[in-house]
Amino acid sequence: MRTSSSGGACARRTSGSTSSTSGPTTRPESEAFTGPGRCCHARERSCCPTPLPLRARSAPSARRRSRSGCPRCSSRCSPTASGQRVALSFDDGPDPAVTPYVLDALARHGARATFFSVGRLVEAWPELARRVAAEGHELGNHSWRHSRWEPFSTPRAQIAEMERGARAIAAIVGNGVAPLYRAPFGVKSPPFVVAAHTKRLTMVAWSVHGRDTGGADAEQIAARVLRRVRPGDIVLLHDGHDRPGEHRTACADAVRRILAGLRDRKLECVTVSELIGQS
Repeated sequence: MRTSSSGGACARRTSGSTSSTSGPTTRPESEAFTGPGRCCHARERSCCPTPLPLRARSAPSARRRSRSGCPRCSSRCSPTASGQRVALSFDDGPDPAVTPYVLDALARHGARATFFSVGRLVEAWPELARRVAAEGHELGNHSWRHSRWEPFSTPRAQIAEMERGARAIAAIVGNGVAPLYRAPFGVKSPPFVVAAHTKRLTMVAWSVHGRDTGGADAEQIAARVLRRVRPGDIVLLHDGHDRPGEHRTACADAVRRILAGLRDRKLECVTVSELIGQS
């Protein structure tokens, strides 16, 4: 089991909160907050377009739900009781052109992360998926195909995607607790929510988006993340690509810069399950 080096930003386990500068204390409403707590749909308003009634938002049960995620679709994004910890999450991989370099950077900083992997790519690159697990990271389910049309298919079809993706991960890590699930493209349509609740999945969104899918360079990606990240955030990055033959190489360079910045702020990197109290 790897442990963090002295002074490292990230660790397999937390050692309690430390005093640090946690970055900006405010950010635009569209960036993080709606209602009484942090909301996973700050950038996905089409998923939950109607706000909760005031009575529901003021109820204690609604407040408790909103602290850890969206009260409408149950996605987890960032709990408030997190200490000096953040979770880096990587979508759409594994990709042999990018993922190994991301893993190298995480290893140098003693960091742990969660990889929401596409089942067909796990099956195509099993050794790479095994390396992710062997180095102490968490494999999450990001469906089997990662089709942009998947959210609009029937609940039965989406359940089949969820189950096939889970089987690909189970072939790497063994059967056990169902992996965390992140919807392809983050879209949580009504049929998706039915399917996810039928399977009793823990759905995970994010609270900081690296915007590494639109052609930004590594410096821009890292600067954006470090400008916005605070303790308790789940950061979205991409080590894979939804189009065959294309690679998000800027992600690997950005991760090195992000980890160095988190180290300077004494923020620990843990898996999403650790951050939300599932492990």
